[in-house]
Amino acid sequence: IWGNPANDRKFLPEQFSSTLVKIQNKTFGISDAIEIRDLNSSTISVVILASLDKFSNVTFSQLSNTSTTFTASLRFQSLSAHNNSTVGIVWAISNTASDALNQAVLFARNFTSAFASCQTSWEALWQSAFVPDNSNFSGSLPTLETSNENLSRLYYSSILSMFNTIHHPNETSRMTFSAISPVAAQSMMYMWDSGYVAAVWGLLDPKGYLHAIDDMLGALGNDTTGGGLNAHMAVDTLSGTGLGEWYAFNDYSFTMAADTLVRFLGPETLKTSLHNQTLLSWFTRSAMFWQTLVSDLSPNQWLAAYGGNENLLEVVPSYQQVVPSLNAANAWMMRALADYLEMDEEGKAYAERLRDWANNVQMATQQELYFEGEGVWGCYQRVGEDSKLVQVRHILDFVNILHSLGRQLPLETRNEMLAFALRELKDENAGWFRALSLSDVTASWAATHRDDHGPYGAWDGWVAKSIEAFGILGRWDEAMSVVDMAARASLEGPFGQSHHVMAPNVTWTTRQHKSGDWLVGEYFALCGGMFANVIITALFGVNPSRTSVGSFTQDELMFADEPRGFDGVLKNVRIKGDLYSIISDDTGLHA
Repeated sequence: IWGNPANDRKFLPEQFSSTLVKIQNKTFGISDAIEIRDLNSSTISVVILASLDKFSNVTFSQLSNTSTTFTASLRFQSLSAHNNSTVGIVWAISNTASDALNQAVLFARNFTSAFASCQTSWEALWQSAFVPDNSNFSGSLPTLETSNENLSRLYYSSILSMFNTIHHPNETSRMTFSAISPVAAQSMMYMWDSGYVAAVWGLLDPKGYLHAIDDMLGALGNDTTGGGLNAHMAVDTLSGTGLGEWYAFNDYSFTMAADTLVRFLGPETLKTSLHNQTLLSWFTRSAMFWQTLVSDLSPNQWLAAYGGNENLLEVVPSYQQVVPSLNAANAWMMRALADYLEMDEEGKAYAERLRDWANNVQMATQQELYFEGEGVWGCYQRVGEDSKLVQVRHILDFVNILHSLGRQLPLETRNEMLAFALRELKDENAGWFRALSLSDVTASWAATHRDDHGPYGAWDGWVAKSIEAFGILGRWDEAMSVVDMAARASLEGPFGQSHHVMAPNVTWTTRQHKSGDWLVGEYFALCGGMFANVIITALFGVNPSRTSVGSFTQDELMFADEPRGFDGVLKNVRIKGDLYSIISDDTGLHA
């Protein structure tokens, strides 16, 4: 049993402490048990070894605990040569020691039947997710039928990966999804991650998704300002408290989530009350938050600064302050808000002003932060008393700027971004991406060598977003090549926080491999659901109109006249109360 609550990179180390306590009560067939406390998040784990046969008298031994890790080995007391032993392991997580112990003992007492029920209960839950009007979720997911085996595997593997992060904060609460697990942050929910799976989560369980957003609005802000998203990075679902530094992507991710929900559920969703305000009020607050961050690092008034390395990529110190991805996002958020406001006659004038501001923000981002001829972007930073534009060659700008600005970018810029991604990010030999280009000036720095954000791998979610990015660039062949790449990667198991890519001088293997420990990435991650997300919204082009209240039409499919390179049908897509099938063939998309 191994874990590291102190070294979760998304928190400052001094915020963590833990204790390891040996539990003496060994009743109910329990061979041994330990209690593990993470005092920062109020998470308490109880791990029980259940005796399942006469040889399974097994105990925890060699217990050790520091401020950063706890470890425990298992010792079999009576297992002799040529005999086999089976040990049941129960791991319960709660915010009280008694509740965690009671949960663990309940399953340990009836381990064999409890273990068998896992298969049947999970199979039932999985099947119900694709059945409209099922009893487990407030919505349902589309089914995909296609002759493309890699596409089918990727879609269902992605959803299964997301299901591996399902989490119940307590017995009576709704189901939610934690961002990563199993070692660190098992009870944590992040707005950044949650916003990226908006279509999948919103279709599967729209009521649950709205509840989760409500929880984050109540916990991620400063209490003195009545909630919000601008104080913390995560909410601990066990205690309901916000934790960690502010993540600068919170507002952008929230607006992606809100926009997707309104597109699929209908404009009436804007009136939903969340933490004492309407969804539209929160949308307005997030879309305009950039105005409080306008920086003198930029020569004009249109670009905002988003804090330091700890608020952004954490391990890429050159990506900070006036960053291109979030300034491009400001233009997208204001354009989306304008669409919603102009539904009301009184909002039309302000909507036009928002579009003018969005144009100015986009122009400033392109003119000041783009490196012409290279396909990459830079950040304004303070060096001494001066402002300096620092180039950063990262996948984050590739996928997010194309999502925000899309084909509004000049054709030459788009072609240069495409060339950069194919040349420096997408590693055909490895079968994966590098988040940070090896040509970036910081790629040789040890501080950047984390699989999810650095040069030796990429966060699985950004690889998924690259499918959308290549499609926006009109390169559906490249989008489908990523589908093939990711489908092969799924043979290792569920998508998680990242996959590792070797250095160029490694000769014994060139293939990517799944990351699965705290140094390089959690084994399970919510971002695994992003592949299914982009299959729905990009490959099948399902982007319903923001303002339409009628039937979904062919005109609402993204780039419908562009063939995607596969034949298939996405069935039972619920849009504004009705179910639709979306067809992909050699002429494009059809609703």
